[in-house]
Amino acid sequence: MDIVWNWVKGHSGDPGNERADQLANLGVDSVS
Repeated sequence: MDIVWNWVKGHSGDPGNERADQLANLGVDSVS
């Protein structure tokens, strides 16, 4: 079986998604 991975742009540049990513990273930084 072969598996092929393809990158898909998705929500890149979406303001709400960018904010969610920022908050998620702050949470990760606060516990490490």
